[in-house]
Amino acid sequence: MPVLNEARFIRESIESLLAQHYDPLEIVVYDGGSTDGTLDILREYPVDLRVEPGLGQMAAINRGWQGTSAEYVTWWAGDDRYKPGALARLAAELRDHPEAGFVHADADIIDEQGMVTRHLAPGPRSLADLALAFTMVSQTALIRRSAAERAGLMDETRRFAADWDFFLRVSQYHPGHYVPFTAAEYRTHSGSEDNQNYARVGEAGMDVVARFFERPDLTPAQRALRPRALAGARLFAGWCYVVEGRRGDGWRMLRDALLAAPSVLWRVPAGPRLVGRLLLPGRPRPHRPRGGWRQGATV
Repeated sequence: MPVLNEARFIRESIESLLAQHYDPLEIVVYDGGSTDGTLDILREYPVDLRVEPGLGQMAAINRGWQGTSAEYVTWWAGDDRYKPGALARLAAELRDHPEAGFVHADADIIDEQGMVTRHLAPGPRSLADLALAFTMVSQTALIRRSAAERAGLMDETRRFAADWDFFLRVSQYHPGHYVPFTAAEYRTHSGSEDNQNYARVGEAGMDVVARFFERPDLTPAQRALRPRALAGARLFAGWCYVVEGRRGDGWRMLRDALLAAPSVLWRVPAGPRLVGRLLLPGRPRPHRPRGGWRQGATV
């Protein structure tokens, strides 16, 4: 659980973990050098607290996973909340589906006041789905350690779209398993990192997809997904550009996606959103549901 200056929400997040009544549960928290009282709050709870200023989020997740023998792992954020009983149900599903590398579920998006603003139910996500667009909810995922180790842990060089990269690599070798229940509440607000870096998030998504299809051990069927996947990543990047006011880049991404795989335009959420923002400028800047920093049976 990587945290930095999360005093406003950290108590709710930690208490939602401790209320899971899942045993054994290891909660490993890496604090990157908080100065807002986060550390004082964390010291009130029975968590394995480690303070390492400057440690990156992906490095913190990897160290947490490597420092435990837990069969199932995930990551968590200092402003999100688990629903009661979520971890036990996710773990039971992993036990019942030994072929699955991870399980995932639905989530509610909450605002700064904790009010639900949207519900996400992604449904089953195959490798083909994840390559086309990252629409699963990372905050609900529980991962089999052996699957994470086979795929490689989090890419510590990535600041954005690291969850997309990770679940693509896991899905190369293992199917995921979707469970239709609401496992988590995750908070999105104007101060979150992704919402301040839309263009960089979009560019990171394109890089994730391009680099995934450079992997030498992809099967022929997996390689065949590449044109559509690159088109989907460009649509997502185009939407991110337009949100930041870079309409020219948005039009360029739309053109490139249509040249690569025109049918993708209406197959991914970013397609209609990009077209809508290009044709109807002036809509308010959204709070993009961010993916990336969370944790679970080792949390």
